Amino acid sequence: MGIFFILINIGIGVAAIKQFTILAINIPAETKKINLEQASLQELITLPGIGYTLAKRIIIWRDKNPAPYQTSDLLAIKGIGPTKLQGIIKHLDFSYKTQTKTQTKYKKD
Repeated sequence: MGIFFILINIGIGVAAIKQFTILAINIPAETKKINLEQASLQELITLPGIGYTLAKRIIIWRDKNPAPYQTSDLLAIKGIGPTKLQGIIKHLDFSYKTQTKTQTKYKKD
C-alpha cells in the first residue's frame, strides 16, 4: 500500500494566516492477489480478517489438502465462514503454480 499526502490550504479572511493540514490517505499501490498454494504465514495475515491463528490453520489445511483448490474448499477451515470467505476471495489467486510444495509444520491448535 502506498501512502499519499494531500496538502490542504485553509485560509480565514483576506489577510489571514494560512494553515496547511496534511492528510494521509492509504491508497493501494497495486492490487496483488496472494496465491493460496504458495502464500507464507506473513502474506496470509495481510488478508482482511485473517490473523496469526487463522493463517496458521490455512497453512495446516493446505499442507493436508493438495492443490488445486476451489474457493469453497476454504469453508472447511475452522474460522472461515461464508462472510469471511467473501471478504478474502478477491485477494486470493487459486491458480495451480507448482508441482511440489514445501510443507510448513505447525502445531495444531
